Amino acid sequence: MEERVGLKISITKFQISPLGSHIQMEGVTIENPPEFQKREMAYFPEIELVFDFYKFLSKKKIHLFYLRIDAERFNLIQDEAGNVNLKGIEPVWKETPEEEEKKINIDIFDFNVEDVYHIVYRPEKNPKIKRYHLGITDLAFRNVDSFRDIMTLIMLKIVSETKLAKVLDLTLIKVSSNIKGVTVLTGKAAVDAVKGFAKLSFVFW
Repeated sequence: MEERVGLKISITKFQISPLGSHIQMEGVTIENPPEFQKREMAYFPEIELVFDFYKFLSKKKIHLFYLRIDAERFNLIQDEAGNVNLKGIEPVWKETPEEEEKKINIDIFDFNVEDVYHIVYRPEKNPKIKRYHLGITDLAFRNVDSFRDIMTLIMLKIVSETKLAKVLDLTLIKVSSNIKGVTVLTGKAAVDAVKGFAKLSFVFW
């Protein structure tokens, strides 16, 4: 991802199963571009994935049975000149023909998010900070087929839940038009789907 979007990422703990099919990451921080005062763009206490290791070795195809991203916070920052940090990841939505050929496939993408902070820096004043508590724990997506779609789904949720589309200069139509063939699961349907695939974590560890 660092190469893909040009942002620095740090990971506190990284574990991979002996079979190579189960990966857990803890304390994952995505940093802002260097021109922003605040270092952190987003913090994820845990990211977990279970994938077909043998298909990756034999065919160089990435098939994830299960991907879980727990987001504790996203920091949407505007500097004094009006620049917005999250707009720095927009290139991830534009894939070249070569990248289209390297698409991944994710059976279930389980996304949980606690808070989004809108931080506005003002000349000669303290930053203005507004917290949006989302507390989303029952949202999942079926059949995600690219890294671009992962980022787009995350951005779509931030935009729709916080009404910050104007700040990001995005519209729901623009963002959602990038996603095709993805099934959105909420409530009990999401919980049941996640439970089924989460069991693979123990099988592949």
